[in-house]
Formats: sequence, structure tokens, C-alpha cells
Amino acid sequence: MNRRTAIRLLAGLLCLSIAGGWYYFTFLRVQNVFDEMYYSRIHSRRLFQDVEQLQTPARDADQGTLWMGGSLFECYDTRLLEPGHRINIDFHVSSTRLYFDYLIEMENGGQAWYEYVYDVKEKTLTYQTSGTENPAGEHFLFDRVLPDWFAANGGKTRFSLDHLGNFTYIEP
Repeated sequence: MNRRTAIRLLAGLLCLSIAGGWYYFTFLRVQNVFDEMYYSRIHSRRLFQDVEQLQTPARDADQGTLWMGGSLFECYDTRLLEPGHRINIDFHVSSTRLYFDYLIEMENGGQAWYEYVYDVKEKTLTYQTSGTENPAGEHFLFDRVLPDWFAANGGKTRFSLDHLGNFTYIEP
């Protein structure tokens, strides 16, 4: 084999490995909107920058948290929610889980909470609650968070409210 053939072969192998990596990161690892949210936030915040409803933490604070193997977060600007309401999105690096929490401070001093947990490895979404019945609380992920996400990321994602991707929803 001469030098020119060897260089062409190496260039071809390099192109194949780049294409394979792109395919893996685009289609195999990211199979739904929750995977997209998780990996976007853990690696770059790229798809969270245009979601105006979220308060943006400092980028250097993220790096310290990631090095410790902890979690990253996004939270809704409380000025855009009803008084006593909070929506948080936590990205747990070590357990590869994504938590969507909706917290409501009650007049009696208690707190009602609604939570969706997405397991990145298992591709499962589960719903939990403090037991308080509130349809607005139960559906906050699909009625508030995801519509805001897609409105800010139109054209940047291959998913939509009509097609969230492949995952399993585990009924409570």
C-alpha cells in the first residue's frame, strides 16, 4: 500500500467515525425531549438560553457543581408565577436524573408539591405528589414547562408537543 492510499484510508475512517459519533449523539443517546433537555443543560445550556421564563445561574457556578458530581438547576422567575408558587428543574449528574418540581406554599403554612422524575438511563418518566389534588399542579410539566421550552426552541429541536420522543411514562 502506498502513502497516498494509506492517507485516503485514514481520512475515510476519520469521516466514518465522525459520522458515527454524530449519529450516536443525535439519535441514539437523545431519544426524547427530556434527554435533549438533560444533555443540553449538562454540557452547554445551549437550549436553555432562550427560555425567558428561567432565571439563569452564572456559568462559572455550573462548572464547580459539575466537578463535584452534583446537580445543576434551572428555576422559573417567581415574578412570572402566582405568589407562593415555584417551578424548579434539577439535573442530577451522578444519578442521571432530571427532576421537574412544582411547589405551592399553602395558606396554613404547609406545602403542596408535584414532581416528575425522568431517568435518563431507563428512559422513564414518573409522577409523584404530596397527595394534594390540584389539576393545574398535576399537569404543570405538559401545560407550562414543555410549551415554554418548545416556544423558545422552535427549529432547534426535532421534538414537539405532539411528538415528545420515545420514553415510558409510569403511571402513579
